[in-house]
Amino acid sequence: MRAELKIETMKWREQKIMPNLAVIQAGDDAASLVYVRSKQNLCQQVGIDLNLFTFKDTVKTREILALLSELNNDPKVHGIVIELPLPPRIDKQRVVAAISPVKDIDGLHPLNKGYLLSGKEGLFPATPAACIEILKRSNIEIAGRHAVLAGRGETVGRPLIFMLLKENATVTVCHTRTVDLPFHTRQAEILFVAAGQPKLIKGEMVKPGAVVVDAGINALEEGIYGDVDFEAVKEIAGAITPVPGGVGSLTTVLLLKNVCRAIQMQQEGKEHGDTF
Repeated sequence: MRAELKIETMKWREQKIMPNLAVIQAGDDAASLVYVRSKQNLCQQVGIDLNLFTFKDTVKTREILALLSELNNDPKVHGIVIELPLPPRIDKQRVVAAISPVKDIDGLHPLNKGYLLSGKEGLFPATPAACIEILKRSNIEIAGRHAVLAGRGETVGRPLIFMLLKENATVTVCHTRTVDLPFHTRQAEILFVAAGQPKLIKGEMVKPGAVVVDAGINALEEGIYGDVDFEAVKEIAGAITPVPGGVGSLTTVLLLKNVCRAIQMQQEGKEHGDTF
């Protein structure tokens, strides 16, 4: 996928369009800094220019909004990412809503969320997209199969519901208020887990032969673990994604693929006289 993305970026460069990503990072959250470095490394590999804008945790909402206005109006900037979490004093909803929808490669803008809900084309979150892509790349059929999702969070669970519906899966959603979670997870032909609880899914909670996609990542003292008890479940499942090295390894690639998708949308918009 990295090789495919590099070919795609080179095609734009041949047209004198230099793919460009702006990343805004405020404060000193450790995980956020790691994600920024990951984006920088991959951008360098695939031919995307990355501009990093950093703020101290004392930054005010209006300062970030002013920068976003500049980036939205800069035709050389094709994608914008806000590294989360933002400092507590920042109005996250105002910041997210201020990103141009055609530069919102994280798929957080209300308009992109609406496009996902309605089945229209837009820019959608990379992690749930990676959950779908990893199945397609493994030649695992989604259409018509019973997909059970443990987790309904804003960044993975909820968008994944609608992505699965678009792929014609039959979807069951479980969450913290679900009664008898193991009963539901055992019904899954494909089980997606994005609950934010390390090793939540045990072997006895999985139907023999089921496909298990773990979108969780939890840093514990003994190491990095997903939301699935991998060692136990791998003996039961027909296929399973590891953590690390599974869904997360695709997420950054798909995020940067959204930069190319954003360029395409912006070029089509210019043909129709749109301004961004």
